Amino acid sequence: MKTLADLRTKVLAELAGALEAPGMYACCPPDQASLYVHRLGLLCFLDGRDEDLATERQRLIRLGVHYPPNDVGGVNEALRLILPDIDEFTCEAASVYAEVAWRLGYLALERALLPEQYAQLVTFIGDGWDRRNWTPAQLIALFGPPSFVVGSNYVCCYATDDRTQPWVCFDLPWRTGDWIRSVRHSVHSLDEGLRLTPHGRKQSRRAEAQPAFELGSEWRRAHLHVVRESEDQGDE
Repeated sequence: MKTLADLRTKVLAELAGALEAPGMYACCPPDQASLYVHRLGLLCFLDGRDEDLATERQRLIRLGVHYPPNDVGGVNEALRLILPDIDEFTCEAASVYAEVAWRLGYLALERALLPEQYAQLVTFIGDGWDRRNWTPAQLIALFGPPSFVVGSNYVCCYATDDRTQPWVCFDLPWRTGDWIRSVRHSVHSLDEGLRLTPHGRKQSRRAEAQPAFELGSEWRRAHLHVVRESEDQGDE
């Protein structure tokens, strides 16, 4: 007879597989999100951590990573609001839930950056990184293998052992080329933390995220700065 420990091991394996190769486990954004939420919910139930999962959900809503809050496909929709000309965010959504699983202790990193390496990476993406195009190979040559990868390098994620530090995720358009489209580092919000490369700016306009009235003045200031900077770069 199987035990609860056996069930936990099985669910952990299913969750890891679905996060690494999301296209093999779900056919649409709601199904994908439901799979992740169900597996994470079951693990937290088994471990008596329902409140921890609720806290993570509220964190995603607060950062604007999950919108509308009552939509099971809210992560996909939040990204679509910012990048309206892109149809699919399967791998990007997987990376969001992978970070949640890691924060909860249900996903192991392939490699953890040292604090100084993470600080260098954060400085790098904020210092004109998005003014030129990059390939995943160039990125890996600079910062080493990612901490977690979704698909065939469709999203390369970097993290430290500090679970309070947000992941830095580099997004490669699915099935449309070898250039990195964007980077996401959601410290204050998804909107403020997403930056497009020149290749990404050719693929999609930069639109408004959640309705401004639902977010505070800090988000509005960050959003205006990001959009104006993106428009200025688009004119270059």
